[in-house]
Amino acid sequence: MKKFRDLREAKDKVVFNKKMSGYPVVITKTDKGFHLTIDGDSVDAFKSQKEAEVTAKQVLKDLGK
Repeated sequence: MKKFRDLREAKDKVVFNKKMSGYPVVITKTDKGFHLTIDGDSVDAFKSQKEAEVTAKQVLKDLGK
């Protein structure tokens, strides 16, 4: 049987974990939306996974990475 502590810790789920332009990009689904992390740095939270993926591509392009 699951305990309450296990249910609280299991909220964040990784939905996208790939390398783009040589940098690790991770998108996790939280209770408030999709959270984007590039190379260990938090970028922002988004309403959809697609929007987070497009932003990750744009950020890496703008930074020249």
